[in-house]
Amino acid sequence: MKRDFTICFIAPEFLPLWGGVGSYSVQLLENLSKEMEIHVVTLKRLLKNGYGVAGRSECPPTFGENIHIHYISTASDTLFYNVRFQFSCLREIPKLHDRYHFDLIHSHHCHMPDVLLQLSHALRIPTVTTVHNMFKWMRTSILKQSTNFQNLDRSEKGILVFYPMLKYLERFYLSNVQSLIAPSKNCREELINFLDIPQEKIHVIYNGVNPEIFSPNSRDDPVFLTDLQLTSRPVVLFVGRIVAQKGLKTLMAAVPRVAEQLPNVLFMFVGAGDFSYYQRQLKEYGVSNENFLNLGYFSYLDMPKIYSLANVFVLPSPHENCSVSLLEAMGCEIAVVAANVGGNSEIIRPYHNGMLFTSENSKELAEIIIQLIEDANLQKKLGLQARRTVIEKFSVQKMAAETVKVYEEAVGSYRERCG
Repeated sequence: MKRDFTICFIAPEFLPLWGGVGSYSVQLLENLSKEMEIHVVTLKRLLKNGYGVAGRSECPPTFGENIHIHYISTASDTLFYNVRFQFSCLREIPKLHDRYHFDLIHSHHCHMPDVLLQLSHALRIPTVTTVHNMFKWMRTSILKQSTNFQNLDRSEKGILVFYPMLKYLERFYLSNVQSLIAPSKNCREELINFLDIPQEKIHVIYNGVNPEIFSPNSRDDPVFLTDLQLTSRPVVLFVGRIVAQKGLKTLMAAVPRVAEQLPNVLFMFVGAGDFSYYQRQLKEYGVSNENFLNLGYFSYLDMPKIYSLANVFVLPSPHENCSVSLLEAMGCEIAVVAANVGGNSEIIRPYHNGMLFTSENSKELAEIIIQLIEDANLQKKLGLQARRTVIEKFSVQKMAAETVKVYEEAVGSYRERCG
C-alpha cells in the first residue's frame, strides 16, 4: 500500500511536553513518513505564565511541513481536562475530517480523547490506539504510594473517586477500537487477561527514542546550568510528573539512606507538578537542602542536557509500561535503576544495561544507588550498554516503521471491508 494517506493524530499531551505520552507523540511524529499528511489535534496547556502552545520555535526542527497542528481546547493538569477535550474532539474532528478527509485516527489511552466519537459513530474510519497506561495500574500505583488522599494530585484523586466508571469506559473504548498498540508484552497480556481484548487486535511495538538527540554529547555543553557546580558531585536524577503514582514515596524514603553514606550526593527532580509535599517529606526525614533540588519543567529540546548531568537515573514507579524517560536516560549513556515491574524487565538486564530493584523497597533502591555511585566502572559499563540497547532495540526509527505497518494494515482492512 502507498503511504500517502492522511492521519488525524490526537495528542492530549503535546508541546510543551507534560509527560511520557507527549514525548512519545513528538518523537513518533518526527519520524513518520514525510509522505503522510498528519493533522495533530491537541490543546493549549496552562503553564505558570499562561497557556503554552507549540509554535514552530519549540517544535523540533525535524517536524516537516506535512505536520499541521490544530488547537481545539485548553487544559490545566487535572483529570477533568480530558472531559473538555473529549467534547471538543467530538465537535471538531468531524469538521476537520470533512475538510481533510482522514484515512485513520491515531489516539491514546488512558486519555481516551475520542471516546465520544466511538460512542456516537460520528466517523466511520479506522482508529489505532496506543495503550500507554491502564486505570488498573494507575489506581494500584496511587494506593501503594499515597498515605493521605488530600496530598494527592487532583488527577489522582479523580482516578480513585471515579475508578468504577473509568474502568467501564476503558473496557468499552478499547473493545471498540480497531487496532491497539501495546508498548510491552506485559501490556499485551494485561489487555488479553484483564480486559478480554482479542489478541489479534494487539500489536506489540516498544516505545523508542532518537539516539542522535538523546546522546551523551550534551555533556560537552559548558554553559548549561553551570551555576549548579555539579562537576564534583554525584547526581541522582528523577524525571517525571510530580505525582504519587510515579513512586516518589519510595524514592523519598531512599534519599536519607543515600545522603547519610554519600553526604555530597544531589537528588535532582525534573518534571511538572507541585513538589511542596515531597519537600516537606524530605525535611521530616532530616535531609539537607544541599542534597536535593527541584528544577521543575524543562522543554523537550533541553532534556538531553538534563539527563547528561546525572550519574544515575531512577525510575521508582510501582508500574511502568515502556517508560520513555527510562529510554531517554539510557540513550544518554546514564546508568539506570528501575523497579522490577511491568515492561521494565523487558528492557533492563541487571548488571548488563541497568539495575532492577524490588518495587517499593526503598532500602534496596538506596543500596543500588550507593553501589553505582561508588563503583565508577560499573556505572560506565551500564551506561555504555544502555545506549547500545536503545540503538539496537528501542530506536524511534524502529518504532515509527512498525507503527506505519499498523496504519497500513488498519487502513487496508477498512478499505477491503468497504469495497
